[in-house]
Amino acid sequence: MVGVTKKEVSQMTKYYLKMDNIMKNMFVVALNDELQAQSEQDECLEETKALLKKVSEYDLAQKRLQITAGEQRQLHGRNRQKEHHRYWESNS
Repeated sequence: MVGVTKKEVSQMTKYYLKMDNIMKNMFVVALNDELQAQSEQDECLEETKALLKKVSEYDLAQKRLQITAGEQRQLHGRNRQKEHHRYWESNS
């Protein structure tokens, strides 16, 4: 886009998670597990706590949960780290 800064583009991008009761419960359990793992490594992230609060308070009538680019990166990054860890555990 001409005349638009990278920061403005990232602010315009909206991410949504399709959400129903099962997905909400799965996210809550997964985020609680993540917080537990972080606390065992002495690295509880405020972003994880904030995302857990956001998901827990989500109104299912909305059908989809809007997340920020940072939350999307956090979810994607944690998922890739876990896949990498599982790969190395299964191949060692």
